Amino acid sequence: MQNKPDSQITRVTGSGLTTNSVSLARVLRNPDVSLQEIGAKIWKRRLAASLFAAAIFTLVALYTFLKKPVYESIAQIRVDSSQQGSLGLEDLVSQHLSDSDIEGGRLQTELEILQCAPVSMQVIKNLDLGHSKDFAGKTLIAKVDAIDPVKMNPEAREKLLLKFHDSEKLEVLPKTRIIEIRFQNTNPKLAVDVVNNIVDAYLQRNFDVKYQGAMQVSDWLSKQMEGLKTNAAQAEQRLAEFQKQNNILGTDENNNIVIDRLRHLNSQLADAEGDRIIKEARYRLASTGNPELVAAVIPSTTLQALRTQEADLKSQYAQFDAKFGSGFPKVQELQSQLKRLDESIADEVTNVGNRLHDEFLAAQDSESLLRHDFEAQRQKAFELNAAGVEFATLKHEVESSQELSDTLQLKLKEAGLLAGLASADISIVSRGMIPARPAFPKKSIVLPLGLLVSVFGGLVLVFVLESFDDSIRTSEEVEAASYVPALATIPLISRRSLRRVNGTNGRRPDTSLGGLGTMAAQRPSSLLAESYRVLCNSLLLTASDRPPQVLVVTSGFPSEGKSVSSCNLAITLAQRGSKVLLLDADLRRSTLLRQLGMESNTTEGLSSMISGKHGSEDALRKPFVQLPALHVISAGPQTPWPAELLASKKMGDLLERWRSEYDHVVIDTTPVLFFADSMPLAAQADGVLLVVRAGRSRRKALLRTLDVLSRSKARVLGVIVNGIALEAEYANSYVTYGYSKNTGDLNENQVA
Repeated sequence: MQNKPDSQITRVTGSGLTTNSVSLARVLRNPDVSLQEIGAKIWKRRLAASLFAAAIFTLVALYTFLKKPVYESIAQIRVDSSQQGSLGLEDLVSQHLSDSDIEGGRLQTELEILQCAPVSMQVIKNLDLGHSKDFAGKTLIAKVDAIDPVKMNPEAREKLLLKFHDSEKLEVLPKTRIIEIRFQNTNPKLAVDVVNNIVDAYLQRNFDVKYQGAMQVSDWLSKQMEGLKTNAAQAEQRLAEFQKQNNILGTDENNNIVIDRLRHLNSQLADAEGDRIIKEARYRLASTGNPELVAAVIPSTTLQALRTQEADLKSQYAQFDAKFGSGFPKVQELQSQLKRLDESIADEVTNVGNRLHDEFLAAQDSESLLRHDFEAQRQKAFELNAAGVEFATLKHEVESSQELSDTLQLKLKEAGLLAGLASADISIVSRGMIPARPAFPKKSIVLPLGLLVSVFGGLVLVFVLESFDDSIRTSEEVEAASYVPALATIPLISRRSLRRVNGTNGRRPDTSLGGLGTMAAQRPSSLLAESYRVLCNSLLLTASDRPPQVLVVTSGFPSEGKSVSSCNLAITLAQRGSKVLLLDADLRRSTLLRQLGMESNTTEGLSSMISGKHGSEDALRKPFVQLPALHVISAGPQTPWPAELLASKKMGDLLERWRSEYDHVVIDTTPVLFFADSMPLAAQADGVLLVVRAGRSRRKALLRTLDVLSRSKARVLGVIVNGIALEAEYANSYVTYGYSKNTGDLNENQVA
């Protein structure tokens, strides 16, 4: 139990601990649950937990050994789209042959196909499972009226399929394209046959679906081919007529007479234009009249000869002129020859220029004619371009028809081949084999697991029982629930121990009614007597200057030990030398005298004293010779108004009188939660001792009792925990102190 500072928890003082202080402490304190407390709870419920765990393990063991063994056969198939033998036809017949394998969609699709009803019914038909005792059982066999599930009674077929799917388990192995097929049955041979038939039925169905899809495509292609051939022939006929009408040769729209002639004229026009430019340039050079330029550009034999002769004469003229002078006859003759030669050269240049002019004019005329023809032919080409769109359309139609026809022809041949191919994308990894040992139950796993589950179930039961158990068993639980100090813990006394108790005054208590009220007097060295001495010391030491004088002992419910506690507390106080009055204020069902082993008195007692019929001297009794300071006043005759008597002024006067006559007055009262008799006494007393019975009193009842006492302004000094099992109170602190039978102690209640 967690400790708190003094500022948070109100301590017990001479004036007692009020319930208001208790409530405040309850709010401020929140004890933690330790492993020690958990262990104590488990130890407390050990018998129930052990029996529950044993029952669970026994059921698991019986089920394991009595359950008929179930065998499981396993087969594996691989689904790989990259291995399919569609020869390129998958783009055309993908709806018939396969689904896309996006994010495992193909594997999931094949998994659903494996579980579909047609595959299952085919296996049921192949193996005649409807009439197999190992599969259908006697009850279902009687309802099966056919081998083929299609012809069966719908109810029987549905039950067979449900039973088949319950025994079948399919899964895709992680990170692979492998599907694992499992089938369980009590007959290992049947399990193998079924799992292999599932594989065969699935492969056959896959083959049939692909074959039918390929044949459907083949039939459709054959029908389409006829129309395509007709369309292609018509398109070619229209193209031929268009070529004829537009002088187009071949299949190229650019290969035609108009274009060819335009191309030829364009070439001739370019040549004529170049020739004209050259001749025009030569003519313009000749027009300058410079013989040197004309001779350099236009080769002429005559002009070259004249210029050679001119150069020779100029050389001679220069020599004679330098030697003989200008008057020399030879010089003059040479001048005349040069003059005539220059005239000849000029005439020749003029002749060359005329000839070049004629050539230029001829080239210009030729260019003009060719340009005229080119423009006319180009206009025809422009007119032909207007029909080019129609030609391109016709040509594209012919090409498309031919291409589609060729493609369909190829696909038709592929479809014929594909129809005979097996499912190349699905292969068998392994077939089912007879298992060496049962798949269920596996004793090596089930029994240890059952043991763990049973132990865990026992622990769960402990905490479930604890959650529903509101009883208080230890002083620590009392303080944790109420935050009122437990002043004493009274050990539990067995009947066998009680029978060995003998009264020192020659009387033996009535063991059938308990007789525990005299334990402090008859066995002063017992553990029970020592517990009441601890209670006495706790009360007297709380306020040594003024110990509580009037003490009210009460409880929430009957049979919690308040009368026993009242008797032993009074005896213990008297043994210390105090003058003690033990007052039985339970005017409804008094048991105090029987606890003391005294005869009941129905004529004199508290009720008759309050009513004024008798005095206190008449009602006083001494239960023990060896304790002359202890006096007892019984409840007296029953009265119809007990609460009114105890709340009367007369009762208050009696209490004041007894305060002056006795050191301590111990009052045994009625249960608080049943009757209101004890409320006035609790309000007038110096303190209230609340008795709870370990294992019987409840937390809510304890809190309710404290609240009731709080409203009556009573001072609750503490709680007496009665009937404590010491092994529960001191579960983890057992010590040996050396008690023995020779000391007169009760060995059954010693702290071991």
